[in-house]
Amino acid sequence: MKEPAGSPLGDASQLPSGAEVATTQKDDTASHRRSYSCSRFRTLSAAAAVGGLSSSVSSCSEPTSTYPLSAAMAAPPTSDGPSARVSRRIIVSRRRARPHHAAAVDDTPSRFPAALNTLRAAALNAGFTMSCEERTGSLLSVLAGARPGGRVLELGTGVGEGTAWLLHGMDATSRLVTVELDEAVQTVARGQLADDPRVEWVAGDAGAWLEGYRGEPFDLVFADTWPGKFTHLDEALDLVAPGGTYLVDDLRPQPGWPEDHATAVEHLLAVLEDRGDLRTVRLDWSSGLLMAVRGTWQPEQPGRAQDPGR
Repeated sequence: MKEPAGSPLGDASQLPSGAEVATTQKDDTASHRRSYSCSRFRTLSAAAAVGGLSSSVSSCSEPTSTYPLSAAMAAPPTSDGPSARVSRRIIVSRRRARPHHAAAVDDTPSRFPAALNTLRAAALNAGFTMSCEERTGSLLSVLAGARPGGRVLELGTGVGEGTAWLLHGMDATSRLVTVELDEAVQTVARGQLADDPRVEWVAGDAGAWLEGYRGEPFDLVFADTWPGKFTHLDEALDLVAPGGTYLVDDLRPQPGWPEDHATAVEHLLAVLEDRGDLRTVRLDWSSGLLMAVRGTWQPEQPGRAQDPGR
């Protein structure tokens, strides 16, 4: 995201530490909805004003990135109503300045599934380029590990890299169902992972499987193919148990994606964030992810802004 010139708050030295500034903007036109999202934190140099400490300011700015995930981040759904109020708070807090010499966090996974190198080589030989990115894989492993005895659904086995990451995090009592349309591709995964008794392999169309499934819900659903993400979304979300997690990847542009991929991503994000039974977080990281948790929250009152201080 490109930073705009100057601070939207003016001179940082004039900002009192610990101050909280709230602004509210009304939209009186029913057919138009405006929303604001805090796209990133900016660090303002205010050492002189706060005695060696810097002020971190959360502010809102217009998106400049060409990635559909980043662009869509600036326009999440808001409450409807003829006099909808959208509030944004700019919080100025005292935080210790990060040393200029501090290195960036290395997000390369430190542990890998034992079969991963073999699966990667098989994917390369087969010309398969749609495998799970390793950072996404490490997140899958963590999410699966957080559910002892959990039930996991993977839509889109591919050659099994995502499957291997899920199994890497699952305990001995967890179970995984993985669905793949291309049986020849799934055969690669079976060749390395078929001995694992925790896996149930399904070769067939994921959309048809979602329509016909009548079993128990899942604690983690990873949608890595079109069905369950861009089609059959309701069917996939219905299979997420209360407190369960739904994860989608590949929201950023990918080679060979259809021309309407950006539009499909924006629609998907809007639908997921508009559901009252989900809490979502966008991750402009790896291939572009969205993670949602299904709960039993009460729908928010339309036209009323939520106070982040309560």
